[in-house]
Formats: sequence, C-alpha cells, structure tokens
Amino acid sequence: WDVLSGFEHVFISRNLTEKEQERLASAVSDPEIRDRIRAVGLGEYVGAAGQVAEALKLGAAGADSVGYALVLAAADWRRCGMSRPVPAAMLSALAEPHLDQRRRTRLHDQDSFSTGLAWATRDINPNVSLLQPSGPDSYILYDYALDLISNQGIPVPPDSWAVIMADADASELVDIGYAARVTYHRTETAIQAWSTAASSGQDDAVPTAACNLGVLLEEQGDADGAKAAYQQAIDSGDEDWAPAAWDHLGDLLREQGEVAGARAAYQQAIDSGDKTWAPAAWDHLGDLLREQGEVAGALAAYQQA
Repeated sequence: WDVLSGFEHVFISRNLTEKEQERLASAVSDPEIRDRIRAVGLGEYVGAAGQVAEALKLGAAGADSVGYALVLAAADWRRCGMSRPVPAAMLSALAEPHLDQRRRTRLHDQDSFSTGLAWATRDINPNVSLLQPSGPDSYILYDYALDLISNQGIPVPPDSWAVIMADADASELVDIGYAARVTYHRTETAIQAWSTAASSGQDDAVPTAACNLGVLLEEQGDADGAKAAYQQAIDSGDEDWAPAAWDHLGDLLREQGEVAGARAAYQQAIDSGDKTWAPAAWDHLGDLLREQGEVAGALAAYQQA
C-alpha cells in the first residue's frame, strides 16, 4: 500500500497537444496512419492490440464464421493494393472463398450476414473495431488486424483478384499490379492489371502502368510487347516515366544487339535531364561503349554519371 500510495492518478486527454502533434508527424511518416491515430486516440490505438488479436483468434476458431470471413474479405481488399474503404457490396463476393459450401449459404442470408457484420464491427473499445464504418456503406479494416492476418500467411484467394480488379479504377490497377508482382509473385495478374490501366486513357495512370508493364514483359521474354509498352510510356511525355522508359528501351535494344538504337534511346534519357534516369543512362551508355571497344567514350560517359 505504501508503494501504491506513491503513484498519482493521471487523466490524459485523447486529443493530442501541439507538441504531441509534432512528435507524431516526426515519428509516423504515413499520413493515413497519423489520421487514424488522431481519430482513434493513441492510447486506444495501441491498447486495443491484444483484444484485436484475441478477436481474430476467436473468429478463426469459429466464433462467427461469416463475420470472420467478412474481416478476411476486407483484408484481401487491402492486400491486393486497394487503399480506399471497401464497399459493403464487395464484402460478400470477397468473403465467399473463405467459407465452405455450407457456410456460404449463410453469407447470402440477410439475417446471417447482418449478424456476421455486427460481430466484425462490434466495439473492442469505444474507438476500435475490426471493421470500422467509413462513410455510407463502406468499411475500413483496423490496421493491426491487417498486420496480423498478413503475418499469418493466409493467401489471397485467386478469384478475389479478378473481383477487386473489376471494381478498381486505372490508378488502383497500377497499385494492384504492383502488389501482385512484388508481394505475391502473380505475374499474369500483374500483366492484366497493368495492361488494363495502360489502355485506360487515364493520364496519371497510363505512363506508370505502361513502363512497369514493359519491364515485366521484358522479363517474360516478350520483347515486342515490352517495346510497345515502353513506347507508350515515351509517347505520354510524362516527365518521370518517359525517361525511365527510354533507359529501359535502351537496355532491351542493347541486349538484342541493336547498338545504334540503344545509343539513341540512352541519349533521349540523358537529354531529359532527369535526376534519376539521366545518370543511369550515362552509366548504361558507358557499358555499351565499353562493350564496343570505345574506351575513351566509355570513360567520358562514366564521368558524366
């Protein structure tokens, strides 16, 4: 009692002070995470971790199979590269692969669906739930729940990629392609996502998708497809992706023995003055000149890089 009496009961406001806001900005680089901490409260954000983990274990153990499937559906949405809240209308289609045939019938029963959604959205504390409503008919998966599900290695069902891509716009397809290729090594899915985005006509998505598609097609041995994709990125005139495409095209032409074409492509990247791709193109031009026995030219190119 003497020890306990030495403590003082302190009440801390959920709202961050100005200094705490500054510390948050320096400690957390992701603006979405910062916004969630401001909205939820730091104590609730951190303190809910154990209860979130327990809720997921209960769901996996069968506490509410439909509710747990809805949580996994929201996780698949995020893991495939989508950052906006998942529409309620998408939850059933994405939850289906996580249920056996008998339980799928419950998913399409309105009462069972509502009960499952209530389980997934129930309060863990006043500001935290596994699924959190976000605007009309859409939901956000709690960040820590997403981390736990991802760390468990639960795969994204193959059919879910197609369902999500059908609801995505061109910019989102770029992100889906990146997740498919880099995180899950789904080459065909990435090709499909980037091809669709590249043909969308959406200015902010086309050059990114086209250049990434070119790199992927080149890796798959489709030189003609890669050239066409690089050319699309070049023709966009995008100040970031056109120089990248010129440099990649130079590498491809060099591998094919088209020395003059490769030199011209590298020069285009150099002439762009891009702080990343101009030095890269000088370096690659140096390699090409060295291979051609042009030692002085290679030295000069490397010096420029």
